[in-house]
Amino acid sequence: MSWRAATPAAGAARRSTWWPRCAACTSAVEDGLIKESDNPARKVAQPRRLPATRRALPDARLAQINQTAAVTGDDPELDTLLLRLHTETACRRGGALALRPRDLDPDQCLVLLREKGETVRWQPVPPTLMARLVQHGQERHAPADGQLLR
Repeated sequence: MSWRAATPAAGAARRSTWWPRCAACTSAVEDGLIKESDNPARKVAQPRRLPATRRALPDARLAQINQTAAVTGDDPELDTLLLRLHTETACRRGGALALRPRDLDPDQCLVLLREKGETVRWQPVPPTLMARLVQHGQERHAPADGQLLR
């Protein structure tokens, strides 16, 4: 097996071609074009998925990142708030940047995240983070439909 064939992308390519071929064979059986016993899809195993390599940052590394953000950069206050939002909600970058003041529900401590693939979800956050997000919006005079984290 070549190096390229062993990469995660190669595995994804094999899986993405396996499904349509399997579906075509199943349709051929259903349409009476081939017998179930002659279905080649039954004879081929589904390509296996490689184990995920993504892991959470160790606590010490996350503390280092937060400390560095708090004392450097053009806007350490915004940087630390963004890092806290990501740490608490695991939201994507786009979800954080699309956050608007009207997406905050302080009574229930929920934020409405609009993320990749038009995914929209309500995410609970701790009361202290909610208070900080609301305060940030007020201090920076963020319009209700405008970007909160700016």
